[in-house]
Amino acid sequence: MTGTDTTNAETDPTAERLALAIEGANDGLWDWDIAANKVYYSPRWKAMLGYADDEISDDFDEWVRRIHPDDRERCLGAIAEHLHSPESAYRLEHRLRHKDGSWRWILTRAASLRDDTGRAYRIAGWHTDITERRARESQLKERERQYHDIFQATSDGLILNDLKTGRVVEANRAASAMHGYPLKEFIGLHPTAFIAPEYHDAYEHYMDSARDGRSFRTHAIDVRKDGSLLHVEIHGATIVHMGRKFMLGVVRDISERVRYYRELERRVEQRSQELTILLDISQSVASTLELQSLLHTILDQLKTVVDYTGAAIIAWQGKRLALLDYRGPGSEDDLAALEQSSEFQATLRNFVDEQEIRVVGNVRGDGPGAAAFRRAAGAFLETEFAFVRSWMGVPLVVKERVIGMLNIVHAEENFFTERHVALVAAVAGQAAIALENSRLYEQGKDLAALEERQRLARELHDSVSQALFGITLGVRTAHTLLDRDPARAAEPLDYALSLAEAALAEMRALIFELRPESLATEGLVVALEKLAAAARARHHIDVHMHLIEEPPISLEAKQALYRIAQEALQNVVRHAHATEVTVLLSEQENEELVLDIRDNGVGFDPAESFPGHLGLNSMRERVMRLGGVFSLESTHDQGTHLVASIPLVPLDVALPDASSGDEG
Repeated sequence: MTGTDTTNAETDPTAERLALAIEGANDGLWDWDIAANKVYYSPRWKAMLGYADDEISDDFDEWVRRIHPDDRERCLGAIAEHLHSPESAYRLEHRLRHKDGSWRWILTRAASLRDDTGRAYRIAGWHTDITERRARESQLKERERQYHDIFQATSDGLILNDLKTGRVVEANRAASAMHGYPLKEFIGLHPTAFIAPEYHDAYEHYMDSARDGRSFRTHAIDVRKDGSLLHVEIHGATIVHMGRKFMLGVVRDISERVRYYRELERRVEQRSQELTILLDISQSVASTLELQSLLHTILDQLKTVVDYTGAAIIAWQGKRLALLDYRGPGSEDDLAALEQSSEFQATLRNFVDEQEIRVVGNVRGDGPGAAAFRRAAGAFLETEFAFVRSWMGVPLVVKERVIGMLNIVHAEENFFTERHVALVAAVAGQAAIALENSRLYEQGKDLAALEERQRLARELHDSVSQALFGITLGVRTAHTLLDRDPARAAEPLDYALSLAEAALAEMRALIFELRPESLATEGLVVALEKLAAAARARHHIDVHMHLIEEPPISLEAKQALYRIAQEALQNVVRHAHATEVTVLLSEQENEELVLDIRDNGVGFDPAESFPGHLGLNSMRERVMRLGGVFSLESTHDQGTHLVASIPLVPLDVALPDASSGDEG
């Protein structure tokens, strides 16, 4: 239709219906008379671009001028093709400039009238504003592009599986690379191609979960294209993609995490074993106080920590470093000669003074540590120490004081690791404490022996010496009276005889204290009687004994009860100032052996600190070790009463050597 047809359109019902339809469609109408080169633009066509009806003429160029520069060539080409090709349909999306300067996307659809030659002489069509639709499509495409970029960029593997066949319909590059496949080859695979066989049943189970709309999370082992295995963590859920349901699996390679945890478990287990070994070493070392046994124990236990070829313990003895013990190749004579070497002494003294752990991977290599080792070894490097390649020296430190050095050698170069160093350092710390305890123990034994000698000297001086002096005087008096008055000589002789008997009892008691092993041959009852006789003779105390026959108890129990009685009588003499003591040893119906000691001394308050307090603690500990009960009652001016009850049946309890005494 051209501009000249508008009058007929007002009266033609068909034209009216067409006009209403066009108006209702909210589209713009255009009609181009090609021969006249005139174009009718409907008011709606113009309004879509922001113009009034009179602001746009019926010129073809009105349309051409408003085409977006990027679309102009394409639009004109489409018009030309339609004009000359009867078969071509005219449908075009392009941009036109709005009056406000913005661009509107327009959908153009048109039909043409043609002459007998097929050439178009009239074209009419509609413009539909699709700006909003194009904006939505652009947003959708942008979102899809973003989703695609995210899908491909994520480091986790993303796999879409068909719910019916289970095959991979889509995957990202991370998923295919994770399994060692090109992406195109990976898509289309059935998961059984890259899931370890032992997890195939689990895969079917999780596919059933996805078909039921349930999500799942699991761990599995997958197989790469090259056959290697990888541990994976999988999160699966059902999603809708392009109108269909799929299973989306998010796959994460946790092989490194699994290796880390396994390594952590291995290290924890290794550390637990090391701690167990160190605990065993600590118990073994701590339970030994005799020096030579201790040295052997240290080197034996050290072998469980590091498989050395040779090891030595060196410690200060006076101003020299002495080789206390050695394990490994070489003779003791040669090592003794090495110890006397001034170079050996000087070099080790420097090592000890540094108070640092020294490790030399190759004693025949370069470096100050290797050179120092060679200086210390001297000529022995090519003889006794020809096997040595690696060396470690660890100082033995107690309270920031170096007491010696632990030296370890091995026949392999670079044998000692950081783990070896840490373990040997721990052993060296325990060994240093044990050696110091052994030294203090030896000092304690010497001091105890000295104190015991002094005590025996006092006892001999106070009792036996006085008795012998009295005997000498009595005999001299009797000798004098024999010449002057023989009848009177009997009295001093009787006096000398009583003193001799008392001295004999005293000597027997002292000898028994020196040799408590007599308990094994003479028994507890005899020992208690001798103890009472000595107390009577020494201190002139009335000791009343009520004893059963020899009880059927272990030697350890006899020693403990003897020491308790000995301590009790000493406390009576030293602190109670008693004149009478009763000692009762009885067997009760409940199969207990009871030692009951009672005195009439000054008494004391057991809750307060008092002389002899430590001795009472020792008594209590002895009874408790035997599984017995110890009780004590005392009141000022009312005396003291103690009771020690032990089972008659010997207990399988490790007891200390009672012969060492505990007299305080």
